[in-house]
Amino acid sequence: MGPARRSGGAGHAPREAALPVKRCGRRHLRRLAPGTAGEPFLVSPNQREAESLVGQEFHEDQDFIQALDDIAELGARNVLITQEAGCFALVREEREVKRLRAVAPEVDPVSTVGSGDVLVSAFLAARYAGKPIDEALRSAVAAGAASTLEVGAGRFDPREAGRLAGGVEVTELEPVVS
Repeated sequence: MGPARRSGGAGHAPREAALPVKRCGRRHLRRLAPGTAGEPFLVSPNQREAESLVGQEFHEDQDFIQALDDIAELGARNVLITQEAGCFALVREEREVKRLRAVAPEVDPVSTVGSGDVLVSAFLAARYAGKPIDEALRSAVAAGAASTLEVGAGRFDPREAGRLAGGVEVTELEPVVS
């Protein structure tokens, strides 16, 4: 699901379920390895897909940051993990690695179908246009949120995205220290 933050939310699985899930997830992560061996520019799983890949549910920012690093370690140059509230990103620019969180303003979604795809497309378009990383994430998350206000995958009103962009919070995150 893309960036449509709503009130409330689903519960989490018990922590004791984490080890079997983690073992299963490592197998999935290995399956991703051949696709990342060619060092793709971007890998963009949604939260559920990323949890499956790394073998654990994400409860805190540290879980997302560790997943970004684990997926990037396989060879992906950049990683975006989309979620209802926005996205987490690991972006490499020259010799610098940035880890960021972008949070969308709260909206009342009509449909979330395709909103993650809109987010990724808007991010790539902004980077191609030469926008700085934080600005690219801001406009991408705003476009993804705007798409949840429309019926039909991949549709959004650019004016609505522009209006929402001012409410997107982008925060740089520190790497997880083991």
